[in-house]
Amino acid sequence: MELPALLRRAEHSIDVMVYLLTSQEVVRELAAAQRRGVRVRVLLEENPVGGGEGNRNAAQELAAAGVAVRWSAPTFRFTHAKMILVDGVRAAIMTLNLTASSMRSNREFVVIVEDSSVLRALSELFESDWERVPPPVFDLPLVISPANARRVLHELIVSARHSLEIYVLSLEDDSIAAALAAAAERGVRVRIITNPPTGSDGYADERALVRARGGFIGFLDFPNIHAKVVIIDGIRAFVGSQNFTATSLDQNREVGILVADPVALQRLQQTFESDWSQATLERSAARRLLFAA
Repeated sequence: MELPALLRRAEHSIDVMVYLLTSQEVVRELAAAQRRGVRVRVLLEENPVGGGEGNRNAAQELAAAGVAVRWSAPTFRFTHAKMILVDGVRAAIMTLNLTASSMRSNREFVVIVEDSSVLRALSELFESDWERVPPPVFDLPLVISPANARRVLHELIVSARHSLEIYVLSLEDDSIAAALAAAAERGVRVRIITNPPTGSDGYADERALVRARGGFIGFLDFPNIHAKVVIIDGIRAFVGSQNFTATSLDQNREVGILVADPVALQRLQQTFESDWSQATLERSAARRLLFAA
């Protein structure tokens, strides 16, 4: 389901929590929903890195249309979550921001949720952040930063027996990198798709550690990798907003979910394999030694 269609289906309420909102199409759909009598609330990050005035402009447009807009709580370093709740019966948990580039040129994923217990928990999360009060305790399948994300993602990596297929924008957390390296060392096939390094290349050391233990890094030129996905042994997956950084796991408000639906897993796996076939492997001393032997 495309996101504009999801918004157009709303009859009673739309709640949005997102890091970046600059898509004019989404702004128009939210304003149109408000005009037809849907209660629309938008929780936005006030100071996104590199976001310019996009969020402020969207907030002004939405407020002019009667939409309730609030800046997210300073409790978090950033509110980097990407989720939409519609009528309390459907939710989108996303890797993408609500920007034109996210929808056109990035590799992104959206999980549509209709499970009533998960929807209740997401509604409680939104309400607590909207009112800036302490949130409830969250249980799986939700993966929430800074509540349980570090523990859950570490446990997922440790639990892998055969394979880990990963999309990641950034791998700068020492603990997660060490867990991935340990998985590769014990014989798990670890494959990571990310963007080619540019500039200062902030996580070269972490990639090198994973490669040295037998893991593989694939650089993809297009589409731009912004997704955050971990597929474990082909039988479950994490999809969410969390990067593999200490800020994302320990200080931000982030939202992810564990997926076990076979159809969704198949689509994730097929997309990964297609992207992997187009990726360029990062060179590894460990692999050169293996070939020489």
